[in-house]
Amino acid sequence: MSGSFHYILSERERDTVTIWLNHPERLNVLSLALMEELTQAFVDVGESDATGVILAAKGRLFSAGHDFAEMANQDFASVRHLFGACTTMMQTIQSIPQPVVARVHALATGGGCQLVATADLAVAAEEATFCTPGGKGGLFCTTPMVAAPWIIFCIGLLVLCVLLFRSRRSSRRRPPASDEPGNDQPLQQRKLDGSTRN
Repeated sequence: MSGSFHYILSERERDTVTIWLNHPERLNVLSLALMEELTQAFVDVGESDATGVILAAKGRLFSAGHDFAEMANQDFASVRHLFGACTTMMQTIQSIPQPVVARVHALATGGGCQLVATADLAVAAEEATFCTPGGKGGLFCTTPMVAAPWIIFCIGLLVLCVLLFRSRRSSRRRPPASDEPGNDQPLQQRKLDGSTRN
């Protein structure tokens, strides 16, 4: 595969290509440069005879989401261009003929959470967590919810709403707890048990 990348790695073993987010010193933030490289890597795979793709990440986080340092003091046109590049990246991942499996080993937050949800399948380690933290800064973190139908299928609407509106982390083992004091039973289980409030 192409060796001209700076922020990702693309490696092929037999029929499978592994694309690595490889900017661990910046927690694999989705900078414009990284997103453009990731898009090109998926275009390259889509045009190859590979039969599958693994999306993984180097470092202690899967991805810290969008690069807010890069977005600071940008004008409207620049930010719009950045989010356009993000849209192109996500659409490219979904458009290639090969199945894409996201391998998540740690936190995937904001746009990083969307990146996982855009894959055809996600395999998460026990310690993997997911978060849409935009609400904590006064922003509504809508980007990951572009893939909301897939997320709803996986974790349920109730858990998705808590994840989106409360800016809490959710692990693969246990959805976020509700507001009810002393009730640590996962919301998904409580919903199945019929013990949630109407």
